[in-house]
Amino acid sequence: MSPQRLDSSSSFDTIQLLRGLANEGRTIVCTIHQPSTNIYNLFNLIYVLSAGQCTYQGTPQNTVRFLSGIGMECPPYHNPADFLLECVNGDYGDHTEALAESAKDTRWRYDQQLMQDEDTEMPSESQVAKFNESQSPGQDQSQVQKVEIQKIESSKELTRHTYPPTEYMRLWLLIGRCHLQFFRDWTLTYLKLGIHITCAILIGLFFGDSGSNASKQISNVGMIMIHCVYLWYTTIMPGILRYPSEIEIIKKETFNNWYKLRTYYIATIITATPVHIIFSTVYITIGYLLTEQPVEMDRFVKYLLTAVVVTFCADGLGVFLGTVLNPVNGTFIGAVSTCFMLMFSGFLILLNHIPAAMRFISYLSPMRYALENMVVSLYGNNRGQLNCPDSEFYCHFKYAVTVLQQFGMEQGHYGYNIMMILGQITLFKVLAYFTLKRKIKSN
Repeated sequence: MSPQRLDSSSSFDTIQLLRGLANEGRTIVCTIHQPSTNIYNLFNLIYVLSAGQCTYQGTPQNTVRFLSGIGMECPPYHNPADFLLECVNGDYGDHTEALAESAKDTRWRYDQQLMQDEDTEMPSESQVAKFNESQSPGQDQSQVQKVEIQKIESSKELTRHTYPPTEYMRLWLLIGRCHLQFFRDWTLTYLKLGIHITCAILIGLFFGDSGSNASKQISNVGMIMIHCVYLWYTTIMPGILRYPSEIEIIKKETFNNWYKLRTYYIATIITATPVHIIFSTVYITIGYLLTEQPVEMDRFVKYLLTAVVVTFCADGLGVFLGTVLNPVNGTFIGAVSTCFMLMFSGFLILLNHIPAAMRFISYLSPMRYALENMVVSLYGNNRGQLNCPDSEFYCHFKYAVTVLQQFGMEQGHYGYNIMMILGQITLFKVLAYFTLKRKIKSN
């Protein structure tokens, strides 16, 4: 790709941005060809090489005085940067040795030291006299001193640094940026929310009164499993696909010391948390009401809480896979891992029917804990009899405890299951941070 040239306005804006970053404590080195006077004066320090020697090292404001010191007077209304290049290129004779010798004087690097004596803050008499030679007729001595003092203050302003913001301020700015990106992402936000609402309505209409109909309790548990898989899969994939495309951006911004990696990671977690809660709440609430589940706040809150933590767990695993694998491999591994978690959840095959040698794998499946918690939320705590339709001769699951016994969940402990999912969330989030850190350093 050929280099892109900037116009004068874009060049000025670019150098002004670099100057602002440099004044925040960064060291920025760049080269520029034939800058205008305005652009030239934006640099903090100029370093010129000619014939392998340093022929000038100082501030832009000292360029004319530097050249004047070796007998090379810059013409009026002439760009000092152009005149400096003409001098070092030999347009007025070979002065390389004189320039190199004069450039060793460190005073050229500080405007203030050339404009005042060593032991006083006021301009020296020689400086005032020198300036007085070029003043207009009728300008008195006090006016000259005022002008010199203004020049000193201007020099101080040029060398004043703006200290970088604290890490807390950077965290706040990153949270704002993440929120802005979230609202601008049409696919991740509006389309996903629309699909959540649509799928919740379709599933609710499809399963109908399964929450209260004693003859449909196997279907009701199947619906719970669908909720778990749906929330898991629609959350894990965005994490897998998002981070590979952002790693290069994160690498550049952390390299430029815009923020620390942990600040960015915490900002993404803080931003994603309310999003997952809102989306899960919308989806679960619609499905819960349409399928006529028990209208009890305690059961609903436990049911919803389980769905939310499953979403967090899926997001953690998605980010972890996204920082380790490319999008193609990450999508494949994410889909396969979801299938294994579903297989060991206790629905397709009961937990006590799994061979003992493989039963330990079920303890690694977040869906196993989520399914058990949702079933316990709906059928535990001495729930009363379910409605058996008159068209049915016999309803085996008329009593809620029968459902728990059928799936081997009568001993299920809600708090234990939540803690296990939270432990897996912590594990995935910590692993994702370190793999992201390794990915950035290795690239």
